[in-house]
Amino acid sequence: MIDTSPFNRRFGLEIECVSKLAHAQIAQALVDRNFVVDLSATGHYLCPDRCYSGWQVKTDASIIPHGDYVYGVELASPPLTLHNTARLRSLLKYVKQFVALNLSCGLHVHIEAPEIFSRLASMEPANLMIDMIRDKWIELEDILFSYVPLSRRYNQYCQFRANLFAHYSSLNL
Repeated sequence: MIDTSPFNRRFGLEIECVSKLAHAQIAQALVDRNFVVDLSATGHYLCPDRCYSGWQVKTDASIIPHGDYVYGVELASPPLTLHNTARLRSLLKYVKQFVALNLSCGLHVHIEAPEIFSRLASMEPANLMIDMIRDKWIELEDILFSYVPLSRRYNQYCQFRANLFAHYSSLNL
């Protein structure tokens, strides 16, 4: 049986920001504060070994640096649960010293939902669950998109009503 309790459901964050510090400096600062960091992912778009044990300090071509904030950075979390929120808050408060946001920055949230795919495997037809998720998303997408600036609302990195399995879709299964 799959545990779907809210406190045990895993999620991940990708926080896009601009920074005064280079990727390696951020990674080392996090290590110095006792955060687990996937050092082999530092400065890369993808972790070369597909590692997910710690925070990743990655590059992101969609981020436009400005002023003293000369580096575009994506801070990607390891899998987290709601039990990790105090530690997450600590990391976010710490990096606020040397990172900032601008209109090119965004936030991605990944939510683990294995029960969806276990149900898909046992359903006839298998597309029923995907259709239901798509339909519910379409009901909410206009509202959710209204909360982000126009510069992020209709861009190549978060495509409105795109293919649910495409990397740059607003909802990506």
